[in-house]
Amino acid sequence: MTFIPLEKGQLASVVTALEMIKQPDDKWLSQNATILDIDNNPYHLERWEDPKTDSYRDLFLKIGSPWLWFSRLELDDRALKASITHPEIEIYRLRDNDNHIAGMIELDFRKKGECEIVFFGLDVKYIGKKLGHPVMIHTLHKAWKSDINRVWLHSCSFDHPAALHFYQKHHFQPYQRMIEIHDDPRLIGLLPKEAAPHIPIID
Repeated sequence: MTFIPLEKGQLASVVTALEMIKQPDDKWLSQNATILDIDNNPYHLERWEDPKTDSYRDLFLKIGSPWLWFSRLELDDRALKASITHPEIEIYRLRDNDNHIAGMIELDFRKKGECEIVFFGLDVKYIGKKLGHPVMIHTLHKAWKSDINRVWLHSCSFDHPAALHFYQKHHFQPYQRMIEIHDDPRLIGLLPKEAAPHIPIID
C-alpha cells in the first residue's frame, strides 16, 4: 500500500466516470416517470433561459457547496457567461409550489453525439424527499435527444455517499477512476469555511 502525502491546503478526491451508451427502454422511462410527475405535481422542472452570472453563482453555491463544487466559481464573469449561455448548454431549475428552488441540472451537448450531465444536485433541504429518482428520469428524457448515443457524468468521493449507487441504479456504468488534486476552495476564498464540514480543513 502506498500513501502519497499532499501539501497542506490541498485536497484529493477519487473521481468515478460513468456512462450510458444505450438509451433506456421507453417503457422503463415512462413507468418510472409516473412515480412522481414533477411537471404536474408539487415540483416542476423549468429550463433556465439566459441565466445571469450572479444568479447562477448563487444557485451553484446553494446546491454545490455542501459537496465542494467549485469549478464554476473559478471563472470570471466573461468566461462563466460564455459557458452558461452557450446554445448547446441546457440548465434547469427544480422548483416547488412555493417557488423555492430545490435543485439544478446542467446538460452539455457541445460534443457531437454526446450529452454530459455536468451538474445534478438537490438543495440539502430536499434530500430524502424521494425527488432524486423522478428528477433523474426527467433528466434522461432531456439528455437522450435523437442524435445522442452516449450520456455520461462523473461523481467524486466528496459527493453524497449514495451518489454512485444512485447513478448505477439508473443504468450508468462506471468506466474510469481518476484522482483529482486541487487547492481546498475554502482556503482560497471560493467557498465559505463552513462548507462541507464532513471534509476537514488542513491548513
